[in-house]
Parts: sequence; structure tokens; C-alpha cells
Amino acid sequence: MVNRLIIITLLLFSISGFSQEVLGKWKTIDDKTGEVKSVVKIYKRDGEVFGKIIEIFDASKRDLPCINCEGEDYNKPILGLGHH
Repeated sequence: MVNRLIIITLLLFSISGFSQEVLGKWKTIDDKTGEVKSVVKIYKRDGEVFGKIIEIFDASKRDLPCINCEGEDYNKPILGLGHH
């Protein structure tokens, strides 16, 4: 779920011709409960934009593997995952 959020966020930024304002730390919010779930850092390196999960607030989920990820990210810990 969080991985999908990063991909969707980055896709929207690239489609909309992102500006410097999108770079930084962003909270992810549960649509149903309004609860803050995580913090994602959006940053630029070597002309490319990346997103990385830097905080997960639910301690019981911090060490969970990403079972919905594909490729090399499959089964890696969700905390610390990043994409461009």
C-alpha cells in the first residue's frame, strides 16, 4: 500500500511538471481514519526524483516485509523502501 502511494505520488509529480515545492518530507494519511501512517521523503539526486519511506508510526508494522512489491523489492522491509 505504501509502495503504491510512492509510485502514484511520483507519477503525479512527473505528469504535473513538478516544481521544487514537492521536494521534502510528506505524511501519508489513512483516508478512512485520518490517522498519520508514515513519512515519505521526496528528494532529487542527479536530476532524478526519488521517494523513500523514512518513518512508520505503527510500531507493529515497522519491520513488515513488502509482500505486494514486485522484483527486487519483494519481501524487503517496507521501512526504508525507495523508488524513482
